[in-house]
Amino acid sequence: MAAEKKRINTLIAEDNPDDAELVILQLKRYGFQPQAKVVETEKEFSEELENGDWDIIICDFSMPTFDALRAIEVRKKHSIDIPFILVSGTVGEEIAVEAMRSGADDYVMKDNLNRLGAAVDRELKNRELRKEKKWAEQKYRLLFQNSLNGVMLCDEQGTIMEANEATCSMLNVSWQNLPQVNVFDRLTSYQSDQEIDLQKRLKQEGGVQTELGLVQPDGRKTPVAVSAGLLNNQFESPIVSLILTDITDRVVAEDKLKNSLNEKQVLLSEIHHRVKNNMAIVSGLLYMQSEYVDDSGVKQYFREAVSRIKSMAAVHEQLYRSESFNEINFKDYIHELAKHIQSGLLDDRKNIRINVDCSNIKMNLNKAIPCGLIVHELITNAYLHGYGDRSTGEIRVRLNEENKKYILDVEDDGAGFEHHDAVNKPESMGMMIIKSLVNQLNAEMEVDGNQGTHIRLLIPSK
Repeated sequence: MAAEKKRINTLIAEDNPDDAELVILQLKRYGFQPQAKVVETEKEFSEELENGDWDIIICDFSMPTFDALRAIEVRKKHSIDIPFILVSGTVGEEIAVEAMRSGADDYVMKDNLNRLGAAVDRELKNRELRKEKKWAEQKYRLLFQNSLNGVMLCDEQGTIMEANEATCSMLNVSWQNLPQVNVFDRLTSYQSDQEIDLQKRLKQEGGVQTELGLVQPDGRKTPVAVSAGLLNNQFESPIVSLILTDITDRVVAEDKLKNSLNEKQVLLSEIHHRVKNNMAIVSGLLYMQSEYVDDSGVKQYFREAVSRIKSMAAVHEQLYRSESFNEINFKDYIHELAKHIQSGLLDDRKNIRINVDCSNIKMNLNKAIPCGLIVHELITNAYLHGYGDRSTGEIRVRLNEENKKYILDVEDDGAGFEHHDAVNKPESMGMMIIKSLVNQLNAEMEVDGNQGTHIRLLIPSK
């Protein structure tokens, strides 16, 4: 029995009023609320199909001027999906089978009308399933046909079996000529003439997503994003689903961006090169000026200023050579800085080694320059003031990163605080520079002068 009473519009083709009443009674017993209309002629039947909204047709097989086979033909002419159930008391199995082949959905013998309600219920459900299936097919057909991308089905060799209008537009071929197109032959590398064996990749991987060039009839290439999948059908040969998306606008935009980036890289490289050269000119002028000074103390000030300028110029030299214009490898920079300091402070009477032990840390420009100046001041002060009359010694520079902080250690094995100018004379130029740069970096400075001098800086890495 039906779970709840359901109203159904029922068209009954029957010349016997009593039999029509029995049909209505059986439907009510099953739980339906039939809104029935009884017709006896083909004309009445056709008019009701034209004007009515029917859920089910129940038709007697034979009537004086009309029969079920003819009723099935009339329903077909109206192109409507209304379940058709044949009811008869005399029809044989062969005729019933013929009626089913012609388009009847079921048949019920009049001496077994108690199964009519179940037959109607089943056919109404089947009709809903057909509606849902048809709507689903329509939705997918709409998506298929109205897609701006080229959507197609091909055989394994790439011959197009079915496609939407966008495919014709992308391939620049007419709808009639589509079956003659092998889409695999039209797909190649966008940047070169290298052939792409898409068929082989599909067999190996089952699905492919890539970007290729779609060769046009005039030889031009259109950049396309390709999404292909191999659909295995149990009863037929495998089918390839293929979606092509024109990415010309994106490729053009990317090329413009790359060209703009290259121009900016050249410009930045040139800027760093010129800054370095300008600093070299300034340091050269200061050195030349120092040659006109007789006072050894003043001459030393000139030399220290030149050395500081060169330490900053070394950063721009690193950036000029680097692939990145925002950060440098601080390990390489410190090595270069140490060599520069040693060559600038070369003293035949002293053999002070500078050992560098730094991790491969990329440091941005805002931190690299002040850190480099701090290292310069500490090494210079240790070299000049930390060893007194000693002829040998070692200055060690270490840099590591822990807990989002750079840990910079500069230590020497000299005499300690007593002879360390940067610490012992806080009013000195070196110490003023160091303190200013420590504040600029928001860093912490720790000093230990018990055995030589050990200065540690904790610098935020972010």
